[in-house]
This record gives sequence, C-alpha cells and structure tokens, in this order.
Amino acid sequence: MIGRECEVEHRKCSSADRRKRAPLKLHKKSNQKNAKYTPACRQLSHITACQRRILSTYSALREVFSTQSRDNHQLLSLYFLKSMKMWSLPNLLFLLCIALSCVTSAAKLIHVFGYEGKEAQVSCSYGAGYESYEKYLCRNDCKDEDVLITTPEQMKSKYSISDDRRKRVFTTTISNLRNTDAGKYWCGVSRTGTDIFTEVKLEVVTDRCCDSSTTVQSYEGGSVSIICPYESQYQSNVKYICRGNTPSTCLQQALVTSDKTPNTKFSLTDDKSGNVTVTVTGVTRSDSGSYLCGVQRNSGLDVFSAVVLEVKENRCCDSSTTVQSYEGVSVSIICPYESQYQRNKKYICRGNTPSTCLQQALVTSDKRPNTKFSLTDDKSRRFTVTVTGVTQRDSGSYLCGVQRNPGLDVFSAVVLEVKEAEDNMNRNQTNAPEIRQLTLSDDLRERNTAVTVWDRINITLIIFLLLCMEM
Repeated sequence: MIGRECEVEHRKCSSADRRKRAPLKLHKKSNQKNAKYTPACRQLSHITACQRRILSTYSALREVFSTQSRDNHQLLSLYFLKSMKMWSLPNLLFLLCIALSCVTSAAKLIHVFGYEGKEAQVSCSYGAGYESYEKYLCRNDCKDEDVLITTPEQMKSKYSISDDRRKRVFTTTISNLRNTDAGKYWCGVSRTGTDIFTEVKLEVVTDRCCDSSTTVQSYEGGSVSIICPYESQYQSNVKYICRGNTPSTCLQQALVTSDKTPNTKFSLTDDKSGNVTVTVTGVTRSDSGSYLCGVQRNSGLDVFSAVVLEVKENRCCDSSTTVQSYEGVSVSIICPYESQYQRNKKYICRGNTPSTCLQQALVTSDKRPNTKFSLTDDKSRRFTVTVTGVTQRDSGSYLCGVQRNPGLDVFSAVVLEVKEAEDNMNRNQTNAPEIRQLTLSDDLRERNTAVTVWDRINITLIIFLLLCMEM
C-alpha cells in the first residue's frame, strides 16, 4: 500500500518537475558539494504516508552516492540487505528509481574569469549519448525566464553558443562584460525528466594593472634590463612582456615570449628561480612608458607585474668644472658626490656619454691604478683623480661617475685644458725678477757716474772744513 501511494505521488511530482527546468539542490552538505536534488524530490517530503521511509532511504542513498571511498558497493549492499528484512523487493526497486532520478551529474564547479568590457567563454562538457540534445546557459533557478541562450538559437543579445559534438563540449560566449554579469550560472543539457546541470562561477575584474609598479631608467642608445619576478609555482609557465596597461590583450601583443626566439630589440631569459630578465637594446626616448610582465596560467587569469621605463637623453651635464694644466706635469681632478654614495663604486671616463661611461672607465675605485690615472676616495663626499704626465691630447671632456644599483649612475662633468710647455716657460720668465745684461760702455758710464759723485762729495767736504778753520 505504501508503495502504491508513493508511486502515485511520485508521478505527480515528476510531471510537475518536467514543466520546470531547475538545478537540483541539496538538503545538506556532502563530500560531493555539487550533487543536487530536484524539486520533485523535495515534494516527496510532503507525502505523509511514506514520508519517513522515503526520506530515510533517500538520505542513506545520498550518503552512499556522495562517498568517495572504495567501500561504496559494500555500503550499498549492506543497506539493501537490512532494508529487505522490512520492505518488499518492488518497493525497494521503486525507491531506488526515485533516488536515482533525483541525482544529477556531480561535475565540479567551473570557475570562469573575464575582464570588464571584454568577453568570457564558458565551456561545459557532457557525457556520451547527449550529443544531439539541446544545451543551454541559465542563471538563478533556471526557470524558463532565466535561460539566457540555447543551442538552437546560436546567438542572442550578448550571448552566443556553439556545440562541439566530437569533443562533447558546448561553449557559451558572454561579450561586453559588466560587473553585474558576475555570479552563478548553470550549464544545462535538456533531457526527459531532470536536466543535467553544471555550476559555473563567473568573476569579472577591471582590465587594468597594477596597484604598484617598478621604475627602470636608462639612457638613449644603451641597453636596459627589466627584472620581472614570479612565484615558484609558475616556473614552467610561459612568460612574456607587452607595452601598455591592458592585461586582456597583453599576450596577443607581447613584444617577446619565453617560448619563442628573441628579436633584435627584445630578448627574454628565465633563470627558473623566480625572475625573468627582459633586455632591451638600443633604447630610444620612444621606448619610455608602461610595460606589463606576464605569466600565462593554464586556468584563470594571467599574473602580471607593472614596470615603468624612463629613457633619458644620453648626455651630461647642465654645468661643468674646468681644470687647467701644462704639458708634462700632473693634474688633480676633484669629483664631488653626495654622502649616501660613500660606499659606492667611483670612476672616471672620457667624453660625455653616460650610458657607456662605466664600460669605458679610465680608472675605478675598486681596481688598482694604472701608470697614468689613479683614483683616491677620502670618503668625505669627494674623490680625486690624478693624471700624470699630461699632454695636449688629454684635453677634453670627462665624466666623474658614481655607480648606483638600482637606478642610473650619478655624474659630474669636468673639462681639462692642457697648454703647451712653452707657455709655461714664458709665464715663469714673466714672473721672475728682472736681470740686466750690461755692456762695456754701460759699465764705464756707471763708473764715471760714480766717480763724479765722489768728486762732488769730496769738494763739499773741503769747503766745509775751510769754513770751519776760518771761524
């Protein structure tokens, strides 16, 4: 009698369910969180005559189907052995059919990500035998008004759908994404009785990156290295770099990738220890701007870090110090620096090209001096470069450099002027005491002049003595 009552009520319940297309819902959590039960099954709880037995059987079967252990078959056998003591075989078979009709496919949750203003693709697989069945995408409770698009429609508003029957995957594309599009969706396969559902979670993010960025500086004409860090789990993933600040199109517009050969301007090396180095050669002012370092992920959105490249004019400086010297002597060039660079490497080079100054350094503070140039750092915000045996060929522009890491080196400009040795001799003669060269006539003239003077003195003395005697 109980079986007949349940069968009648189940027919009513099933016919009502066929008129609705609704994803199944669990009464309580289980190990398979996505196994769900139809409204028809929920209506069985209102059948007073068979309520307790159906729910107890239903609950037990649910636990069996949701268990992931190897003892599934043993648990099922034990349950039916106990049930057969109280119930007839037809009733048990009937309840088993009810339970099986209430369980849909327990496919795992599908996560889909998309950028605002772009599109997202929702791909859902289905089992063999359903190739010719209607598929659809819906939201909320999946009632008729919740269905967004079906395979016969192919395109509707911002949705389009295609079915690859060979791979048994149907894909729905949602274009022009908005924040309101984020949320829960259902992939559905229409069939007699309860449809097959797969839950989908769509996340919509802003198409820009990032909250912070790293600044890299370089001079025109030189080379610059951009360091892009990544997490250890992405060691084998494809890395790339692009210009701009638009993650959605970064990979398609990549300047260079780790799985392709480098070009003449950009090259990428991955040390497999958390850092990718992108080298840019022959940089120009037009290379200045924003860049994105990207790591491709197999599922979900790619991971990015932002870099700002600043390219400066390859010359220095707005002012310079002039040092003068003469050929053959030594000259000291004083190079000032700021106190925070006390421990940094210092050097000097010829010319006015900062980008190649260190590579062409005449002498550095971390190497022994050579026969012509020596460098001493008194650690008091200046270092001295001594040039011995200067010649006129040493005249010209020099740059005093302080190495910085990271960042561009700091420079001060010096102009050395070396004059000829003859100029030095003339200057010494001009400053020396005057020495007269006398001829014989000059000597006699001076002697005669001296005699004349003494004669006058003698006459004066004689006259003075005579006057004294008369008195």
